[in-house]
Amino acid sequence: MIFVLKILRCIRDIIMPFYKFWYKCFNYFGITVLPILTFHCFVKDEIKKNNEQIKNNKWYASIDIFEEQIKWLIDHKYTFINIEMIENWLLNKKKIPKKSIFLTFDDGVKSQLDLVMPILKKYNAQGCCFVIGKRWLNKQEILPINSKEDKYDYFDKEYYEKNSDNLKYIKVQSHMYNFHYKRNKRPAIYFMKKSDIDSDCEIMLKNGFNYVALPYGAYNRNTTSVLSKYYKLAFAFDRIGFPYIMKNTNVFKLNRIAIDGNSTVKTLKKYLY
Repeated sequence: MIFVLKILRCIRDIIMPFYKFWYKCFNYFGITVLPILTFHCFVKDEIKKNNEQIKNNKWYASIDIFEEQIKWLIDHKYTFINIEMIENWLLNKKKIPKKSIFLTFDDGVKSQLDLVMPILKKYNAQGCCFVIGKRWLNKQEILPINSKEDKYDYFDKEYYEKNSDNLKYIKVQSHMYNFHYKRNKRPAIYFMKKSDIDSDCEIMLKNGFNYVALPYGAYNRNTTSVLSKYYKLAFAFDRIGFPYIMKNTNVFKLNRIAIDGNSTVKTLKKYLY
């Protein structure tokens, strides 16, 4: 499986310049195309540079590099939009600006509020955090990832609502309630029956979530038919397909571009101009 992913990434890197070319052409001729960027955890720059466990961990990004990326987007005339604007655009209710960008943050970790939100506020930008329902609705312990020292620190609803600026600059939506794990090294959702997905979606709907990002961007043949009963839009990952969103895109398979912890402004330039 890992070998296959490496092959897919190589193919993606080869064809990416062609995708960017078409993105520029569409914009030139007035056809709106939307890039959606996805980020995960953040740490201060000195930690990213000097902590041996964090340095090469793709899930942890330098907050200083993130600020540089936001500055680059602003300098290149991108408009930060929200999830409701995407829905209205896809439903032909309202247009979005020519060079729109949608920022997303997965899992719901505290660094997205403590480090990212102040930067979004500083530049009057906005984004959406897809939270794991089980973490969001319950008091959270700090959970280990790779070692005793290397930990994710999830936030819950109470922590999020302590700062009113969070509500303005980082909205929260669903990352499913309890599907954020792997079974036999594959995303758990691959093995789920319709009834399992139904139960998970019902919990999130009852708690006010109307949009979802699928854990690991994965879905199976049961996913779309179930999600359409509960959510308005669903976001996934297509490792080698066209990385942008167009008006005819399946609203339950909206692709996102993963910006990992080792990315820089140069990474953005592979997709954007």
